[in-house]
Amino acid sequence: QAFLINHQSLHYRQQIQTMHYLNKLSIVSLLLLSSAVSLFGQGLFSGGNGSKDDPYQIATEADLRTLAKEVNEKFNTFAGQYLKQTADITFTSADPIQPIGGPILDGFDRPNEMCFQGTYDGDMHKIYNLNLYDDRQLIEGEELHMGVGFFGVLGEGATIKNVVIASGHIYGFSGVGAIVGQIKDNCTVTRCKIGPDVRIISWANAGGIAGSSLGEGMK
Repeated sequence: QAFLINHQSLHYRQQIQTMHYLNKLSIVSLLLLSSAVSLFGQGLFSGGNGSKDDPYQIATEADLRTLAKEVNEKFNTFAGQYLKQTADITFTSADPIQPIGGPILDGFDRPNEMCFQGTYDGDMHKIYNLNLYDDRQLIEGEELHMGVGFFGVLGEGATIKNVVIASGHIYGFSGVGAIVGQIKDNCTVTRCKIGPDVRIISWANAGGIAGSSLGEGMK
């Protein structure tokens, strides 16, 4: 009987030790996961984690190209996330510039999951040499783009503020604007400016700030 009691006590102690080990392992795993997420957020742009208190920092041409790639190719809408431009940015690379969340290639819509839906604050820093497409957009038979601008098509609920486009040329067939090509439901575009060295060329539906708007609740 004493042997049975001792055996049960040993088994119980082993169970307790196993539980402590698993708890420590879980804590370590969570810490590693948290660190990985933090590092990914910091490495995506020049800084920040995308929260309202610590927005992603957009400071370079590479940051803007990364943002366009995330939205256009990886379908990252940035919904509920915040981005803030922290410096003047000049496009110098010869690589073509893509609208963030655009353009529309077929039909007259672009799904929300392929559009920017976050909050972008330009903080009144300037963007230079925003050259989107060329005069082939005006030639019959060419691939024509609609929804062309710094942001091509804004997804539902997006906010764009304090963006300044200082120079560049923006070509498109329709829905062409320096800040936004096309705006959807419940979007806000506020305190944005374009400079005298910005040219906007389109067959139809063009504007300085926005080219066209489709939906309700826009500001």
